[in-house]
Amino acid sequence: MAINREKRNELLALIESKNIAPGICILNNRPGQCRITTSEPGFWFSIQTSDALGYNVESRPDGMIVVHYWGRTWDEVADAFALWLQSLTDELGVPDNWATLQEKSSFLTDDNDVSDERFSAREIEILTERVQIIEERIAALDIPAEAKEAISANVREAPNDAKILTKKKFYDLLVGQVIGQGFKWAFTTEHANSVWHALGGFTQMLLH
Repeated sequence: MAINREKRNELLALIESKNIAPGICILNNRPGQCRITTSEPGFWFSIQTSDALGYNVESRPDGMIVVHYWGRTWDEVADAFALWLQSLTDELGVPDNWATLQEKSSFLTDDNDVSDERFSAREIEILTERVQIIEERIAALDIPAEAKEAISANVREAPNDAKILTKKKFYDLLVGQVIGQGFKWAFTTEHANSVWHALGGFTQMLLH
């Protein structure tokens, strides 16, 4: 009942048949046991031989519940593995919006660097003076016209926001507005960076 190279290769062929990217599944092989872990947290599949009686199979196909299965033949084990692979494939097929958010937010300054003080009257005047310049920068960006208008509207409202918000809350508002438009119009990281750079006339006033 050894899990020999031929059987391990069969498992790999099943993985490849699902078009799962290389590196997602990782084989950990030792005498009497074959365990496949994945880069997807919580998904794994384990096969352990039991003398001449068959195979003890354990898997976590959904990131939570551990499934126990007894396979008398290798074909039964392979079928169980194929079902587990389908669960993994379904999970991998769902977009990871949190990872996307992190990528789109890579241009941001740590908000620990942003002062939580209120804007002074002079700083609000400066923000007001910079609105037109920033709008011109936004207009020149390679992003959808609707996104330009939405961001420009936020820019025009910024001096009023500054009258009632601390600098940290003002920063968080800008971040939310840029990320919101990023998701709505599927900005690339370069697009998000360009928008944030255009808003530099505001953001440079927020740092300690």
